[in-house]
Parts: sequence; structure tokens; C-alpha cells
Amino acid sequence: MITESIKIGLSRIFRRKATGMPGLDDRGFTLLEVVISIAILLVAAFALTTLNAGTWKNTDSSKSYTEASVLAARNLEALFSEKYSSNQAGGMSPAITAGDTPFTSSDGRYSGTYRIRDNDILPDTKTVQMTVSFVRGSSTKTVHFNYLLPVRK
Repeated sequence: MITESIKIGLSRIFRRKATGMPGLDDRGFTLLEVVISIAILLVAAFALTTLNAGTWKNTDSSKSYTEASVLAARNLEALFSEKYSSNQAGGMSPAITAGDTPFTSSDGRYSGTYRIRDNDILPDTKTVQMTVSFVRGSSTKTVHFNYLLPVRK
């Protein structure tokens, strides 16, 4: 009984194909349809690959800027932890005297300087300018920080 209903259903499907009625079709895909679908897939894959490469480049650039900023912040924190009005001997702390002081990161990828000036903008202040540089591709990128510190008396 079940096999007869399957045979009847299959015979109806095959009759539809033979008569041109809507239903299943055994013609398959033409060569042109296959070529067009492959071209669309290739264009989509190329677009995704280009997008992915740009994302990696931007991520790497952001990482370098973040590492440079962290290095500058660490150096500034070390500098601010020094006594910058006077030390025990009555003179200025060596780390906070006016002038330029170069530094380099432990891995050598980042270099920088901090410049300290006395009474540059306001009286009884120290101006600290921190600059960290790193090389990205063929150009040198920099991160700048500026601080104005009051002189403690």
C-alpha cells in the first residue's frame, strides 16, 4: 500500500517534467550560471580578505600607540614620584631639574625624551613635555604629553 502510493507520487512528478508543468526539473545548472556564481563568490572572498588585512593593520597601529602611551605614563609616574621641590641635601631632585632627558624602552622599539622647563608658562611651576617615538612602516610616529607641575615649597 505504501509502496503503491510512492510509485503513484513518483509517476506524477515524472509526468510533470515530461509535460512541462511546474515541478521538479532535471536540467541542472548551465555553465554560465556556474561561472557567474563562482565570480560572485570570488568577489566576496576578495572583499573580505581586503577588509581583514585592513583590520589587522589598524589593530597593530593601535597597539603601537597604546604601548607608547603606557611607556610615557610609566615614565611620568616615575618622574612625579620624585620630590620635585627639593631633596634632603637642599637642592633639586636630579630627575626634576630643567633640561632634556632621553630614554628608551627595554625592548628598544620606543624612544623618547622628557623636557623640563622652570617657570615656562607660570611662575613657580615646572613644564614637563614627554615625547615617545616609534617607527611604523617607513615613517616615525610620536605620542606627546604635556604637564604643568606646581613647585612645592
